[in-house]
Amino acid sequence: LEDRVSLSASVFHYDYTDIQVSQITDLQVNIENASEATVYGAELELSARLTPALSVDAALALLSAEYGDYVSCDAMAFPGNCSGGVVVLENVKGNPLTRAPERTFNLGLQYSVPVADFGQLMLRADGYWSSKVYFSHFKDPNESQDAYRVFNLSGEFAPANSRLL
Repeated sequence: LEDRVSLSASVFHYDYTDIQVSQITDLQVNIENASEATVYGAELELSARLTPALSVDAALALLSAEYGDYVSCDAMAFPGNCSGGVVVLENVKGNPLTRAPERTFNLGLQYSVPVADFGQLMLRADGYWSSKVYFSHFKDPNESQDAYRVFNLSGEFAPANSRLL
């Protein structure tokens, strides 16, 4: 299509061993080896120049990222029980990796227009969506962020005959 459209796709698989995980225990950060984790994913990206002035870009990412056998102590659920006394251990096998959303999507539109002899004006709108993420390997709903959206609007002016841009 005369170099107006670009489509990229990728599929990937990671098989981690001895992946390191940080956890706050009794006001200190501890690093543990989480044994193993498996990640499967796919990404699709599209960019298109619809007209000389209007372009669009979009991306979709799908992710399955889980811990394998990994036994740890949940310091948030059992305060004081991870550094001494009775230690409560939990196997988090099958829980999602921290900060790993299952789905993300973004969409952007950009419009550029000349402004008389003064230069070029570019207006852009972006949207991003992410599914829920967990901040703890224990899949605790209190240590998570629900799905969210972010919208941005921006403008840029490039003066004619300028070396700035």
